[in-house]
Order: sequence, then structure tokens, then C-alpha cells
Amino acid sequence: MNAALEDRLRRHYDDRTRDIPAQGQGLDDGHKLKISPLKPAARPNRTARTVLVAGSIAAVIVFGLVVVNRPTPTPEAAGVGSPESISSDGSVADSPPQPQPLEPLVPAETLPPSADVSDSPRPAPVTVAGSAPSVWYRLQPDLDVSWYQEADGESPAMLCWRTPVGSECVKDKGALPLIVPTAGNQTLVVVWVETLIGDNLDVQLAGGGVLSARFELDATLGWGVARYLLPDGARISAVGTASGSASEIVEVSGQTLPPTVGLIETPLTIPAGSELNYWRWFADLDISQRATTSGGTELCWRTPVGTGCVEDSFNSPEVGIIPTDGGVILLARRALVEITPPPTDPSAPKFEEGLPLHSITVMLSDGSTATVVVDEGAAFGIGYARLALAPGVTVVSATST
Repeated sequence: MNAALEDRLRRHYDDRTRDIPAQGQGLDDGHKLKISPLKPAARPNRTARTVLVAGSIAAVIVFGLVVVNRPTPTPEAAGVGSPESISSDGSVADSPPQPQPLEPLVPAETLPPSADVSDSPRPAPVTVAGSAPSVWYRLQPDLDVSWYQEADGESPAMLCWRTPVGSECVKDKGALPLIVPTAGNQTLVVVWVETLIGDNLDVQLAGGGVLSARFELDATLGWGVARYLLPDGARISAVGTASGSASEIVEVSGQTLPPTVGLIETPLTIPAGSELNYWRWFADLDISQRATTSGGTELCWRTPVGTGCVEDSFNSPEVGIIPTDGGVILLARRALVEITPPPTDPSAPKFEEGLPLHSITVMLSDGSTATVVVDEGAAFGIGYARLALAPGVTVVSATST
């Protein structure tokens, strides 16, 4: 990594992290910087007690329920950026499904009373020492949960669930959000309510749509349970709060991105190889900034026409080019100018930003040129410009001044 890039990255990091809170989702665990909408905070601490159960415990879950693997869903409609949404000529197919809140649902079938369900008034659930669950907690009329751990204390604690249609056990750590099938083709989603905003829980479907439902709070666990009736063949890909608003309001040339679950509130540079965590910059552009194995950074993007990444090294005169529906988004930064005389402190910056940018000149595939004004922006610290393109016309090169 050259000195110019090192200085720019240091200043950019300082600028972007100055007001970031010390605690919060994605910040509490220092060795896991990536933010994944399907892996929010673990469940809160339950009463630190272990019940020793006399006698052997059957390995099969009670009630004769067998472990059910959810069937592989049939493909949904193509979503944002998926190959199925882009035709062979590069045009965009029909827009992804828009959010469709579901009507309030009630359980289609309930679990019967059972002696193995805690009968005292909402007791704090316990982890049983054994090889299978034995003490259950009724979280919903059609959902029981239970915890157990092998007596050796070395095996991971397990979280089990049962509904009228089946049962399963998973590792307790990182189990939330828990997505559970129940009777009537309904789906229950269990989350820790401290990760939620408002009274509703949103789920992202793999095909691009968003569904919203009010969650019911269980005060003993601090968990919320929302109930959904998914479209045929649909599956849930993310759980959280959907956002459809853009950080900077600009006029877009075509389609916009739909509300999306799991967007982060502040753009962060994540480690190389991490799962992308998008931030909504414009109504038609989500950005994720990620370190590269070579020591630099890259900006990964998604727009209504697809996804991709560009090297984060476009100081003037270089320009980053991102395609969007009906045109392109052009990214630019001020030039880096060497400080003279050079500072004597080896840790001091050796370069400074040049004069503000004014415009970007673009050479088009039809032989024409176009000049657009640069907006240096306030939300992300990167200058940008937008250019609408005629059908079939592409950008050959671009230069910022």
C-alpha cells in the first residue's frame, strides 16, 4: 500500500468513526465485526441454574414428534441484483415485490397441555443436564422451547422447539432469530426484542419482498414472536427492521431499491472476506465498504441492475463507475497533494487533499462526451455525479477535475 493511500485511509477512518458509539449491534463482540441480519444478539441470560434429571433421558423428543427438516423451497421471483432479474441485453425485468404487511394471524392449531411444560406462573426456564430436552416452556400456544446440555459441561447448550408440525434442536449460541414452521402453513419468527425498533418485525424474503407483522413480547425471556403466512415457496433470508429511505435524497434515473431488512445505519469498513453489510446511500444504491487482502479497500455496491465492487482508489482524476437503472453513478475524490516540505514526524500525514472537485467528463460509447457537476456530498464523504444514458450507450472512460 503506497503512502498516499495510507494517509487517505487514516483520515477516512478517523472521519467515519469519530461519532460511532462504543456499544451496539455489531460492536459488542470485537472479534466479529461483520453484521449479519440473520445473526443478531444472542438471547438474554436466563437463570443460571442446571436441573439434574434422575434416570436416563430418551433421545427422542417427547410427544412422539420427529425432527422435521424444512423442505427446500421452490424458487421465488427474481430479486434485486439476481441474474434472473436482468435480461440478456442488460435491461431490468419487473421490479421486486414491494412490502406487503400481513393481516394479524392466530394459531391454526395449539399444543395440548402436558406435564413436561413448566406449570408455575411464568417461571424462568432452566437448562437441563442431559442428552435431550425434558422441561419445556410454552412461548406461544403452538410453540414450546427447552434447553439442555450434556452433563460433561463441554458439549454446547442446545435450544429445542416443538410445534404441532414438528420439532428440532439447534445450538443455543447464535440461535436467534429462530425461524419455526407451525400449523396452517404459518411461520413463527423468534427474536430478542432489544434488537427491534417499534412494535413490528420485518422479514426479507429471498425473492426480494418484505413482510411485516406485530410481535408478541414474552417478558420472562425478553423475546418477541411474530407470526407470518409466507407466499407459496417463499423463504426468509433476513430478519430485523426494513428501511426504504435514502441517506441522501437525489433524483434517480429509473427504478429504486425496495425496502430491505438488515441495512446498517453507519457505513463501516469491514475486514477482508467478511460478509457484506450494506448501507443505503441513495434510493437506487446500497454501499458496503470492505478491506482487501492487498491492504486497500473496495466499495461493493448493489443497484436495481445488479451488484459489484470497485477499488476504493479513485482520487482525481480517476473515477469510480457504478451502473444503475437508466444511467450511471460516478464516484470521485479530491486529488492527493504531497505536503512540502515533508513533515519530520514519521507518523504524520505526508499528503493532503487538493482543491474541491468541480466536474466529471465522460466519454461515451457512441463517440460523444458529457460533463456532469460533482456533488461532494455529506453522508459518505465521497463526491458523486449522476448521468442518464440512452438505451445501448455505455461509459468508455471518465475523468474528474
